[in-house]
Amino acid sequence: MTGPHRHTIDVPADHHQYWLLATRPGDEEPPYPAEPKTGDVGLLDVSRKGRAGHVHTHTPYGDIHLALEFHDHAPALQTDGWHTVTEASMRLADEILLTNPADAEHTVPVPSTAGEWSWWRVRVHARTQAAGEGLHPPGVHEEQEHHLIQLWPAPKGPATDIIDRGPVDVLMTDADESVAGSCSIAFKEPSHSLTFAVGDRPRAFDAGPADTLALADDGRSARIPTTGWDDKTLFGAAVSFTRPLPTTAAQWQIDHAFTLHGPGTTMWITPDEDLEYADSVPLPMTVPERGWHIIVYTRGRTDAGDGEYYVTVWPES
Repeated sequence: MTGPHRHTIDVPADHHQYWLLATRPGDEEPPYPAEPKTGDVGLLDVSRKGRAGHVHTHTPYGDIHLALEFHDHAPALQTDGWHTVTEASMRLADEILLTNPADAEHTVPVPSTAGEWSWWRVRVHARTQAAGEGLHPPGVHEEQEHHLIQLWPAPKGPATDIIDRGPVDVLMTDADESVAGSCSIAFKEPSHSLTFAVGDRPRAFDAGPADTLALADDGRSARIPTTGWDDKTLFGAAVSFTRPLPTTAAQWQIDHAFTLHGPGTTMWITPDEDLEYADSVPLPMTVPERGWHIIVYTRGRTDAGDGEYYVTVWPES
């Protein structure tokens, strides 16, 4: 092996973790952990035999942007820009299987081992960074987590925490301070529509075509289509606010915008007219002067990721 061998991979975190498992082609049973790690664990926790390395993530669920580098010898230590750096030893042979409790997997070859088990030093760097201002709907903070893992042949040694500054907290914004409530949207797959209703209970909406925005005659409910996503998995969230907010969001598109009227302390969201999947968002007042302004954002229609919805609601002024 001459020079570093570098691999860049988006590894999905699950339950705040992913695993590095040392394997060889044809292994009948890689050294999977019996269950997800819980409690107070470090950035890198290696099993007693050295074949399983647990990596803790700040991100509970979602992609970790990982760079994996194999070196001939220990690279110079660089801690600038990283909030945590940890070293430990693992016993490797032909491959590293990257996996998580949800069984997402990716295999990376280990260079220059010729199938023999040997000890490698493993240095894990981690950092999180918040996406730029104005890129997301009001009240949304998305953090990108980056890991760099450097490996080189070395005798077995003790685990060492080199730095542990912890992730940087995201500062509160005006939108955060005006949040009145939130919920997740439980999509039924495949999804065809979302119905929004103000009141004390969810409402079905069975009038008019389902492929366009439809408003009820009393102004208390509306239905939008959720078609056009092919076979993508859909996720959704809704947040209510105490006052009007900016609508700019560079990474999202405004799918629909409308106003609902009527008394109530709750907005209900129902996918596909199926009341079993309905969820609710608490509203900050009973009857706003000019109704409730609702914006439905989407992203993911044209890329390889999942389909996402984000709904904001606040009183019209």
